[in-house]
Amino acid sequence: MPKRNVKKKIIIIGAGQIGSRHLQALRAVRHPLDIVVYDPSEKSLAQAKGRYDAFPSNASPHSVHYTQQFPEITDRGIDIAILSTNSDARRKMCENLLKFHRVKYIILEKLLFQKKSDFSIIQKLFHKSKTRAWVNCPMRIMPFYKNIKNELGNKKIIYHVSGKFGLITTAIHYLDHMTYLTGCSNFTIDTSRLEKKPVQSKRKGFLEFQGTLVANFMDGSVGIFTCEKGSANVPVINYIECENFRSYTRETEQKSWVSKKSNGWKWKEVMAPMPHQSQMTTGIINALIKNGSCPLPSYDDSMKIHLQYLLAIQKHMNSHSKKKYTFYPFT
Repeated sequence: MPKRNVKKKIIIIGAGQIGSRHLQALRAVRHPLDIVVYDPSEKSLAQAKGRYDAFPSNASPHSVHYTQQFPEITDRGIDIAILSTNSDARRKMCENLLKFHRVKYIILEKLLFQKKSDFSIIQKLFHKSKTRAWVNCPMRIMPFYKNIKNELGNKKIIYHVSGKFGLITTAIHYLDHMTYLTGCSNFTIDTSRLEKKPVQSKRKGFLEFQGTLVANFMDGSVGIFTCEKGSANVPVINYIECENFRSYTRETEQKSWVSKKSNGWKWKEVMAPMPHQSQMTTGIINALIKNGSCPLPSYDDSMKIHLQYLLAIQKHMNSHSKKKYTFYPFT
């Protein structure tokens, strides 16, 4: 057990939408923390501070320092780093962080990087610095989606998601969840039903796609991910099926309808809470402090999923464009 009187040093790099939610979650961590929040944007830091201060907590008092300057070397190193920058800046931030600091654990946002070479370079850097890393694909720790695994028994599944969402940036979550549910991490991506031309992402400087992606897993499982066209606010529906279980989940309603072969396929409405990042990160940090591990996918495992996925998308882009992309313009 860690000594309660010794504060754990945590740094958050990137205080935007996701980074500020990670920060909120730290407020509820029981162990006392010494938190540094770095972002070159004064506006982002102010937003993060406002969200942190407004978040209720009965936990130990933490110290929080907000800075626009990259943090200087600390004698005792950093216990946990959370990197929530965009994909185009993440490699540089990883390198800068590990150049000047000893970091025990790192949590990275997805999509991880924009270049294939970045994945192996950072993997080697983590191994050299003896830094353990995980990627924030949290569907596998959401209670409802986590517990489905017990119903499936590692059988092959059909996994179908449709609605209005950022297809490329979101599908990585579903691919990770399928890997968790099936125990299979080898798949190919069929892009034949994807739109030929990308569209502008909501985040300036990045691209997105509409249409349908199909993931064919080696165990026979199939993932179908469809982003509906148009500007209508179409709800996201997640349907999962195997030979003895089915679930039909509407996340915005936090409800699911499940049926099982064992009860004659009768449908039953159940609650399906979808915790926010400001809730999930609390448990992740508690687990790292207590056990030195957490239930998110490891960097090495997520790297494999990312590359199988992104290389297929890059090939699709280059086959339908005069411009040949040498990177992945997504975040």
